[in-house]
Amino acid sequence: MADGDDIDVERVMSEIRERVRSRRSAVAETIPSAARTGGDGVAADVASLEMNANVYDLAFRSHRPLLGRFLVRAFEFFRRLLTPVLTRQSAYNAANARILAAFRAAGREDRQALEATRTDVQTLAARIAALEGTYEELRALAARERQALRGEADEARGIHVQLRDATQELRRWQTQAREVLQAADDVRVALPAVPAAVLVSPRPADAALDTLAFEERFRGSEQDVKERQRGYVEYFRGAENVLDLGCGRGEFLELLREAAIGARGIDLHPAAVAHCRGKGLDVERRDALDHLAALPDDSLGGIFAAQVIEHLEPSRVIDLVALAHRKLRPGAALLLETPNPECLAIFARSFFVDFSHVRPLHPAAMQFLLESRGFASVDVELSAPVEEGVSVAALGGDDGSTPAELRRAVASLVRLVYGHQDYAVVGRKPISGAASTP
Repeated sequence: MADGDDIDVERVMSEIRERVRSRRSAVAETIPSAARTGGDGVAADVASLEMNANVYDLAFRSHRPLLGRFLVRAFEFFRRLLTPVLTRQSAYNAANARILAAFRAAGREDRQALEATRTDVQTLAARIAALEGTYEELRALAARERQALRGEADEARGIHVQLRDATQELRRWQTQAREVLQAADDVRVALPAVPAAVLVSPRPADAALDTLAFEERFRGSEQDVKERQRGYVEYFRGAENVLDLGCGRGEFLELLREAAIGARGIDLHPAAVAHCRGKGLDVERRDALDHLAALPDDSLGGIFAAQVIEHLEPSRVIDLVALAHRKLRPGAALLLETPNPECLAIFARSFFVDFSHVRPLHPAAMQFLLESRGFASVDVELSAPVEEGVSVAALGGDDGSTPAELRRAVASLVRLVYGHQDYAVVGRKPISGAASTP
């Protein structure tokens, strides 16, 4: 070949290498900038491998008209000869590209999982830190609560000591009351029989005793008594011919007169009768039971007796209630006020001050007595609570500083000792053929 000396093999190989570099540059253009700058070298290699996996994809060209065509045919001839090798190489390259792509995808998933795990770890660390802070707060709170409980326990022990002392004092009062009651019973048994006319009197009939001064000192002024009895007027509203047994200084008769309710009174003590008449009240000196017995049946519009029945023997109280039921009109009220033995303070402060007191009468027993004698709508009304200066203040409050059981026990004890000093039992004679008047 005449042009054989002009073939430059080195130049041809250089051109081949240049074409390969050109194809690699084209591939590089498709790779992200981070990969081109080395941020992700593996990604660039995988992309290059994928682009060049097929070794057939090479175009041979030559700028020489004759020799170039010969060289191109020669290269294509050699490529056909090398087809089995190139086929296996292409398959191998493609497999490597796929494997590397799979590894890269797996690595990317692993990195994402690692990032998620790192985030979870950070979140867990933050929660642990928060829990540690809460734990420290709870420890401090528990320490304060323990200190407060120790203080409350000390206070409860102090209150327990006070309650124990109060209970012992109450027992001493109960013992003294029993001794006084027993002594009164012994004296009463030893005394000769007393005429009924004297027993029914609500105050001593002995003229040597200034009864009015006695009541002023130990029962209170007339105005005080009127204020305590003012609520009883409602039981006699609209009634006529009300009888006040043992009217004393006439406080309730005055209240009835102010309410335009017709009423009159009886009393055994001459000074009391004269005092009432001096105020223009209709009062006579009579024995209560004898006077009731002489009245026509169903003639009275109401019967009132304040601080009277404790001066009577129990049998006389029963007779008084029976007589009252006979003499009252249907629907009329019977009201009996007397000291309340459920208030233990009366035994130490008032009941045994009066020389003519016989015995206290329990409100439940009086309620039963009226019901058993035919009265209806029988109620018990408490009055005259012990003044605050004498009573005991309530123990603790509702703030939880004092145990509830202890507060209830002390409240029950206070009610027993310092309750209402008086009560009134009230009943009405039923109206025949109609419901009982309330």
